[in-house]
Amino acid sequence: ADTALSDITTAQTQGVDVVALTTELSTLQGLADAEKATLSTLEAAVGTAQTALATAEAGLTAAQTEETAAKAAAAAAQAEVTAAQADEATAQAAYDTQLQVLAAEVATRDARQAVFDKLAAAVAAYHQRKSLAQQSAVQAAVTAYNSATIPASNVA
Repeated sequence: ADTALSDITTAQTQGVDVVALTTELSTLQGLADAEKATLSTLEAAVGTAQTALATAEAGLTAAQTEETAAKAAAAAAQAEVTAAQADEATAQAAYDTQLQVLAAEVATRDARQAVFDKLAAAVAAYHQRKSLAQQSAVQAAVTAYNSATIPASNVA
């Protein structure tokens, strides 16, 4: 402070207007304070912008993560569709095979029925022939019996 007072005194003796200098110094100090305030405001704005940028980057990262998850879900869904289509094809093939088996069973049943019908016809023919042979044998036996027991004179 003594040095400043000595400098002021020296300046006054040399004809310097200390009041004007003080006024200018005060004005410059006010401008410097205003610049400091502006700088603080700008620094705060930069901090806010950096925070907003960090928030936006975090949002972008989250969106990218969600996009990746959505792509994975879509791929999983496609895999399920593919698996379902394969299952459907397998089921269709099994159904077709079962239809072929059923058709073969029907054909076998029809062939067996035809054989059974032929056997039934053969048995019926056999029984008919057997019955005719038995009737013929009975008739021959009756005729022979009658011929043996009834005299020829009675027949005439």
